[in-house]
Amino acid sequence: MLDADWGFAGAQPQSGQHHVGIRIIMKIIKTLIVTLMLFISTLAAAEDCIFIPGKTLCGVSIKSSSEQFINTLGEPDGKINMGPARVGLVYGPKLLLIFSSNKLYEVHSWETNSNIDFWEYVRNSKSATSKRLIFNNWSPWGMSRKQMELHEKEFPLVDADQFVEHRKAEKANMTIFYSPFYNPQNPPITDLNEWALYKVQHISIRFGR
Repeated sequence: MLDADWGFAGAQPQSGQHHVGIRIIMKIIKTLIVTLMLFISTLAAAEDCIFIPGKTLCGVSIKSSSEQFINTLGEPDGKINMGPARVGLVYGPKLLLIFSSNKLYEVHSWETNSNIDFWEYVRNSKSATSKRLIFNNWSPWGMSRKQMELHEKEFPLVDADQFVEHRKAEKANMTIFYSPFYNPQNPPITDLNEWALYKVQHISIRFGR
């Protein structure tokens, strides 16, 4: 009897400890799930904006309205009034979508953007967006003018000067701005062969209406 009582009494705290252990494990699992979901959402917000000429931008048809872009990309960091029926949606410091009469008009993207007007919109943003324009299966960022020539067939050259190239894209016109990135202690680059070393700094695409 004593043995039976002792065994029953000894089992009780073990059962309680077992339930406490399960609750702790469940809390840990829930915490891990929430952390994972936040991590995934951050990755989604940081995804680049893919441009497929003549078809889509950021996974949205280029014929879509600003509301449809917002439904896919989420609320922008800021909205810029650019005149009658024209508005710019700022997504981080490297991507600006411009709509005219609620249709996609232009997209701008930067390697680095020091424009204080844009930073005013993104500096206090809670989002982790760092979206940047890339093309269907390759990124222009870090490329030199010489390397961009490899994509001449996809984006034929129309006109150019020392710092700018105008190229044709399907149902759009593209402007690429280059930066020399030369050492300030050295003389400015003036040789045409040296211009080929300039790096992509800013890309603007204007869509056909």
